[in-house]
Amino acid sequence: MIYQIARYPNVYVDPSAVRQFDYLVQAVRRAGPRKLLFGSDGPWIHPGLELHKIRLLGLPPEKEGLVLGGNMLRFLRRARSGKAAAPVVRFVEIKANESVGESDRASQLTAADLSQYRL
Repeated sequence: MIYQIARYPNVYVDPSAVRQFDYLVQAVRRAGPRKLLFGSDGPWIHPGLELHKIRLLGLPPEKEGLVLGGNMLRFLRRARSGKAAAPVVRFVEIKANESVGESDRASQLTAADLSQYRL
């Protein structure tokens, strides 16, 4: 799916419930933060966990703001203005055989990172 969001201007992703943090890193590197639409996948996943994953990307505040709501506002304005709405695809469709850089392995979430989000 990373290939599709990088190649096609009308394809976006909701990165909620992504278990491999490397996929988020690669998506931002290859397609940019303008292609991610924040979602929590609630009630199954705690929204704080999903927010923490976005913050761990280390984006500048203006780019983090795009992911956390700016992109959705742009998307909705586009739909409201009568332009065709872009399809939204889920990250869970990413193929396991897509390569991920070895340097990104260190970027994975640890149990200590997630411990504060216990329900």
